[in-house]
Amino acid sequence: MQYYVGCSGWSNTSWEGPFYPSATENTSWLGYYSNVFDYVDIESFFYRTPSKQMVKNWAMKTPKNFKFTAKFPKVITHDKRLKEVDDELERFFDAMRPLEN
Repeated sequence: MQYYVGCSGWSNTSWEGPFYPSATENTSWLGYYSNVFDYVDIESFFYRTPSKQMVKNWAMKTPKNFKFTAKFPKVITHDKRLKEVDDELERFFDAMRPLEN
């Protein structure tokens, strides 16, 4: 069985100092995080679908074996309760496509 270890996000400002070296710019946090952990859970997608460019940048900053999981946006799960969500799912999967490998 394969295990992946990580946290729910990488941009917690309280980690600056205890985890991220103090001089590390927050734009470099994902790269640093992905060299310590091999997984991250992205909860912010619950509130909005990310842009494809944002996801592409994440893919470029992390090793090939790094794994992401993402919550569906709440419009799919809570607002529409999984009914008639084809357009929303397509937008979400299109945005996530840079991470499919």
